[in-house]
Amino acid sequence: MAEIERLRYVVTVARAGGISAAARALGVSQPTVSRAVADVERALGAPLFDRRSTGARLVPGAAELLVGIGRIVDGYDELFGTGGSDGPLTIGYAWGGLTPKLERALDAGPSYELRHAVDPVGELVHGRVDRALIRIPSPDVPVPAHTTLLVEESERRVVLVNARHRLADRESVALAELCADSTPVLSEGSGTVPHDLWGVFDGEPVVVPDPLTWLNAIAAASDRFGVTSVSTAEFHIHPRTVYLQCPDLPPVTVRLLGPAPRLR
Repeated sequence: MAEIERLRYVVTVARAGGISAAARALGVSQPTVSRAVADVERALGAPLFDRRSTGARLVPGAAELLVGIGRIVDGYDELFGTGGSDGPLTIGYAWGGLTPKLERALDAGPSYELRHAVDPVGELVHGRVDRALIRIPSPDVPVPAHTTLLVEESERRVVLVNARHRLADRESVALAELCADSTPVLSEGSGTVPHDLWGVFDGEPVVVPDPLTWLNAIAAASDRFGVTSVSTAEFHIHPRTVYLQCPDLPPVTVRLLGPAPRLR
């Protein structure tokens, strides 16, 4: 039995008020629930319930633990609930892939697949994917209508320079160094980087329609560079470009969205 299911059984016992009632609610045998509860108590090193003929009551001090366990189970169901779909969880994404934190969380659950989408939010709203992975400039951006926020985290940014750029052999650069005599390339489809690069760049950037053109545009000229999230450096490589660290760049906000809850 998966650990999350053991935790679910514990929460159900607490909410149902007993082992037998929980077994009926879960559609399993009473010994199965008892074993799951015992396994969790063993892992915690402390009892959770006082088992009596009239039911199971929380022992003193266990209520706070149950609140935390309930949050874990509810969060898991929010993250992986697919509205009854029998297939893998589908996650729409536009360019950057999963962050390590998201990948670990998703690997702990049912199977999933990434599905490229020009507009992941639109695909989610229209029911063509189960989740939407997006990157936005900051956490101040409102959550899109008809969606719900499941996970939010910050992700480092890096810069991509042409392999012939004068700073290409460096491991780390400052944004002002690049802006002094180089031209940034921006992707309209991204929207996470301002034209003035947070007030550091004074000029006209090269603006391209999509991330793939962005990559090729930087590879085409030795004085060009771009700003992107660190996950791009892991998933998108071009032989005529180099990714460099840039500590003074603000982080990008990564969100995993689900459909808005249905009104009952």
